[in-house]
Amino acid sequence: MFVPSLSALALLWSLCYGDDPLKAAINKAKYQAACPAYEHYSRFTHFPLSAGRMALPFQRPSPHCRTFDSPLVEQIIDELTEKMVDKDLARLFENAFPNTLDTTVRWHVDGTAKKEKKQQFKYHLKDEGKWEGAQSFIVTGDINAEWLRDSTNQLAQYQKLAKKDKAVENLILGAINTQAEFVIESPYCNAFQPPLLSHLPPTENGQDDYVHPAYEPTSVFECKYELDSLAHFLSLTNQFYEHTGSTAFLTPRWYLALDTLLRVLDEQSKSTFDGETGNYMKNQYTFQRRTNTGTETLNLAGVGNPLNSGTGLIRSAFRPSDDATILGFYIPANAMMAVELKRTAAMLRKAGEATVADRLKTRSDSIFRGIWDHGVVNHKKYGPVFAYEVDGYGSAIIMDDANLPSLLSLPLLGFVEVSEKTYQNTRKMILEKAGNPYFLTGKSFHGIGGPHIGLQNAWPMSLLVQAMTSDDDEEISKVLELVKSASPLGLVHESINVNLVRDFTRSWFAWANSVFAQTILDLAERKPHLLFGKDAKPSPSVARLTPDSDSEEEDLDVYEIGYTGRSIKLEDIAVDAEEGSVQQYEQEEDARGGAEEKEHRTEAILATPKSPGYRYITYILFEWMTLMYRVVPPHIYISLCVLSWGLLASLQSATSSFSSLLIIRALLGISEAAFGPGLPFYLSFFYRREELALRTGLFISAAPLATSFASSLAWVITELGQHSPIAPWRLLFPVEGFPSVLVAVAAWYHVPDSPGTVRYLTARQKRVAVLRLRNERAGLENEKTAPRSTVQGYSSGQTKGLEWQNIVQALLDPKCYLTAFMFFSCNVAFSSMPVFLPTIIHEMGYSSISSQALSAPPYLFSFIIVLLTAYFSDRLRT
Repeated sequence: MFVPSLSALALLWSLCYGDDPLKAAINKAKYQAACPAYEHYSRFTHFPLSAGRMALPFQRPSPHCRTFDSPLVEQIIDELTEKMVDKDLARLFENAFPNTLDTTVRWHVDGTAKKEKKQQFKYHLKDEGKWEGAQSFIVTGDINAEWLRDSTNQLAQYQKLAKKDKAVENLILGAINTQAEFVIESPYCNAFQPPLLSHLPPTENGQDDYVHPAYEPTSVFECKYELDSLAHFLSLTNQFYEHTGSTAFLTPRWYLALDTLLRVLDEQSKSTFDGETGNYMKNQYTFQRRTNTGTETLNLAGVGNPLNSGTGLIRSAFRPSDDATILGFYIPANAMMAVELKRTAAMLRKAGEATVADRLKTRSDSIFRGIWDHGVVNHKKYGPVFAYEVDGYGSAIIMDDANLPSLLSLPLLGFVEVSEKTYQNTRKMILEKAGNPYFLTGKSFHGIGGPHIGLQNAWPMSLLVQAMTSDDDEEISKVLELVKSASPLGLVHESINVNLVRDFTRSWFAWANSVFAQTILDLAERKPHLLFGKDAKPSPSVARLTPDSDSEEEDLDVYEIGYTGRSIKLEDIAVDAEEGSVQQYEQEEDARGGAEEKEHRTEAILATPKSPGYRYITYILFEWMTLMYRVVPPHIYISLCVLSWGLLASLQSATSSFSSLLIIRALLGISEAAFGPGLPFYLSFFYRREELALRTGLFISAAPLATSFASSLAWVITELGQHSPIAPWRLLFPVEGFPSVLVAVAAWYHVPDSPGTVRYLTARQKRVAVLRLRNERAGLENEKTAPRSTVQGYSSGQTKGLEWQNIVQALLDPKCYLTAFMFFSCNVAFSSMPVFLPTIIHEMGYSSISSQALSAPPYLFSFIIVLLTAYFSDRLRT
């Protein structure tokens, strides 16, 4: 008679009753040995069922069978599923979000165990540090191998948890270290066997492949060269750095992996024929497989179709679906590599590796240019669109595949904004049967598929990417309903038969479940009402792990844009108002007589309203300099404007003649015209139209606020001047001007050029700040400038240059002249009148001190009115 083991009995008990009476007595490794294979476990229904219409099963393994635990993950699951209105969708998230941790962490060491002495001499000197530190082997699901691409995407939803959960942080650090070892050993390969140190047996892939460079089958599961696999290695690193700030992965082994990766890029950027002689040059990588499936091997003796020279693009022999490319310049992988090289360069520059960073940035820029120059084609129906593959000779493949990276996922990669015109054209094309041969439709399901499975199976993953790149509530809701209806076993599958949802491939596919979890987390932050009901706010767990857009706006207002703009405005208006106050003071002193007073009167003449008049002439003549915000990076331009204003304002105290003062005042007008009128335009780089009134109001309100206290400040300055070797009116200018010099220095380092360059925001916060503007930018980018503006504009912080067509349109728009009249009225009220007001009040019979005091209330009241008007303008959108 067969007697079950103690481990098996304990497992059966826990499955039935939810606890383990032998928990303390049973080794976890032995317990897991009795766990059912999840590949089979996931094919059957397990209780309890969800409370929704579909009654979806609970598909998580027993806690004792899970391969990794995270209390934070459990907390997020509890909070989100409790709030989610659709309980079937909640169950799907409950199963999918932890699926990678529950089932695919086949081997993990935290790096704290001491290395055995005998191992110290195991490797050659060039392999020093090999397999040291934390290590993590993450399988893709039902195949006992790690794909670089899959494992990076499987861990993506946990990256934002890493800073709050040290175990998760160590797991991802281990994954980076493990991927680095794989890249060093076989950089042309895409999938790997368990490391020898894991003591896990390798798996035979059953294929007959002939590959160069050769690889070790006990280390490599499959050796299809996919450019995106190397990009995913960088992506895993960059995500970890951006969410934790840790550089623990910057080891000699990681740098060696980076060098190896760059060598592959150099080799695969070469053309098929020599650019000068035209001679054939055999590629470093060749792949041939004995197969009756054409997409599983490369033609022309394993080389693939010819590629042209001078494109700046990198060859990829295979797609992320593991299908062979037809034209080797695979655009989505090139886009991803360009972005990740740029991010890696920024990270290494902060780490003090400027030389390496420059090399990466140069390569990134080359790929960016190559994509826009060769990867965009003009479709007769859809207009300019991104091609899926090109060869540099003018040929292009027009389609998209469900696997990531894809054309649909370009905004998620960080290559373009969702609103970018070329992407929108492409998105429309690939989500229609008429535009994408692999957009598959049937009576039960639809979505993007690919040649890897066949012409009847669409991938739920494509629908999830569609949801994350959409702002349309109806579109997103339909997509979620489709994915849910195609997941009757409570898990997201690889592909679905479009005519029969019960016919699917891979019951256990961790990558697809991870993308579903990422979609739910994205919507929980971006569109919580779709998950939690009308007027819902993000779940507390999500809010703690993701940037809050309101807090970001507040940070930008207070510490960056608002501070600099408001400071210069306050100081500018205060000087104007205080000139009038000092003038009135000097006139009163002149009435008392005396030689000293006569001298003061002569000096005061220099500060009368005659000189400001010249300033406004140059101010009006040079308001065209607002356009410079489009030409010069704002942090440079604003700093120079503020610096010049502060220096010129201070230099007024050194004037010895009326003519010299006029010259300085004229130059002061130029510096003000360069800065002030363009600041509302600069604010539009960061805020949507319905948010601009209050921010502009904060800037404009500085004028009445400064005027309200200018008189009192002028009185203090003049009183202090009585005991100073400097005349009171001369003392006024350095006191008001020099702080702007200090502000200019701070502005150089802290004023951002765009949402994507704000230093104190995390990478995730920058992405949120950029994506908030996507609707505002739609329709504003014309086809000629769209590529440059998207790639180098609001995300990267580089300026876009002048668009003369828009300038002409502005000059012909009557609303612009109405705005100019309103601005002129503000200048009269807040800049001109304060110069005369103290004297006017004094002439009405009030004393000097009384006239100063009575000048303040109207402007303090105006300050409040300006803010209230601006606030309600935004709120009511009027």
